[in-house]
Amino acid sequence: MTAHPTRQWVTQPDRNLVMDLQDAGSSARFLIRDQDATFTMVFDAVLTDAGVGYRG
Repeated sequence: MTAHPTRQWVTQPDRNLVMDLQDAGSSARFLIRDQDATFTMVFDAVLTDAGVGYRG
């Protein structure tokens, strides 16, 4: 947790989640998130590459 998340800070846990799910032999189909500016195209690309759809 952080009071002031940056774009890089938000994207790293995204990558970690994808890796953890793959290691567990699982996957996510959807992620629901808000339209905060810290969720960048890089964040979205990590999810898209993992086959996760998202709704903002």
